[in-house]
Amino acid sequence: MIWATAAWEIYKTTGDTDWLKQAYTIIKNTVEDDYKVIQSPVTGMFSGESCRRSEIVRVASLAFALFVFWVLLSGHYTAFLLGAGALSAITIAYAGRIFGYADGEGHPVELTLAGLRYWPWLIVEIAKSALAVSRIILTPSLPVAPQIVRLKAGPETAVGMATLANSITLTPGTISIDTDRHHHWIVVHALTGDGVAGLEAGDMDRRVTRFEQRP
Repeated sequence: MIWATAAWEIYKTTGDTDWLKQAYTIIKNTVEDDYKVIQSPVTGMFSGESCRRSEIVRVASLAFALFVFWVLLSGHYTAFLLGAGALSAITIAYAGRIFGYADGEGHPVELTLAGLRYWPWLIVEIAKSALAVSRIILTPSLPVAPQIVRLKAGPETAVGMATLANSITLTPGTISIDTDRHHHWIVVHALTGDGVAGLEAGDMDRRVTRFEQRP
């Protein structure tokens, strides 16, 4: 909101209405995203102090993950090096809180349990699609029907939309081209009509929407 005040001051100084329109769109999207973070999609209740606790958990988990990664790469376990690694991990994680890469989008640790329910299903879908694409490649007639379609997308957060887009791309035979979570659509290139039909059925979209809501 401090940035919003600064944007208004710039407009008062320059009188640039194009700048004001652009700033309004950015501020509006930011507020909508923040609103979705602080309000539970399950209960409709707003979070207070729990947001602070979630932030602490996020930074601490990021520091731990960075430290483990550092230890695996280092291969040295002296007290000095372990201490230096821990200090570096904590510093980088805390800097992430300040600069924004340890937020709910950059490090969504609160989605871990929801991910444990979603990822196994995604792995199965990737395997099934890989077999289907392999059969197409091995068929002499090469029965492909490439097409680009725009589909409805349920996810409302950046993490949810990114998960849906990446899931589609990871699944052989389909690639995400463009997304717009504010207008709820995603553009996909599909190798076959069956690939389009599978996405239009909406199973992946519904699962990702539940994943981002972490019920």
